[in-house]
Amino acid sequence: MIDYTTINVSKIGLTLNIQLNRPTIGNSFNTVMRDELFTVFKYLQWDKEIRSVLITAEGDNFCTGADLTEFGTAPSLVKAREIRQERDLWALILNCQIPIITAIQGYCIGSGLELALLGDIRICSIDSIFQMPEPKLGLIPAAGGTQTLTRTMKLGFAKNVLLTGSPITSEDALNFGLVSRVVQTNQIQMEGESIAKDINSKPPEYMNLIKSISSAYLHNHIIDSSDTLSSGTGRD
Repeated sequence: MIDYTTINVSKIGLTLNIQLNRPTIGNSFNTVMRDELFTVFKYLQWDKEIRSVLITAEGDNFCTGADLTEFGTAPSLVKAREIRQERDLWALILNCQIPIITAIQGYCIGSGLELALLGDIRICSIDSIFQMPEPKLGLIPAAGGTQTLTRTMKLGFAKNVLLTGSPITSEDALNFGLVSRVVQTNQIQMEGESIAKDINSKPPEYMNLIKSISSAYLHNHIIDSSDTLSSGTGRD
């Protein structure tokens, strides 16, 4: 495996383990992490042995959102959009045929939540907090969160999260369908590995087909919020 600076990647049996690894700053999502994740998910297209992907995070938090120190550092909006289109991580994850499990602990905010929403199975620790803070910052979730959240949770509750930016607890996340299991913090890794092993034990062609069919409704309906804003509509 390649040596990465913002993630740890390992192949254990039939599972590819991806660990976000910027724990001192809450595993905040920056352009380096985006590019490294893009490389990993590109690699997945060629590895025919992998049957599941497990995404976890080092430290107390899964991901506290975008690295705000990078805001405004792109040479221009045009250049930023070109780079985004060339390295469309979100579409790459969405179209990944391999089942993705995300094991979440602590804060899962903004782009961290959007990353988790693009996976297939989400579990979390009892101390997890989820939030889309964009309304409080005058922003719109730019990685499909306005669509994936409303298709994952009960619609009314999802809109409350998106429009108010209010945080939700692990209990609410379970009750409203954001996650399928809540476990003790010290069990989150073990639970994720257990789910991955269960998936690995089943015929991969059936797992991939079930994923493709069940996710088909998303593939043609994820709208890039930045493109929508640039068109002047201001809506997703």
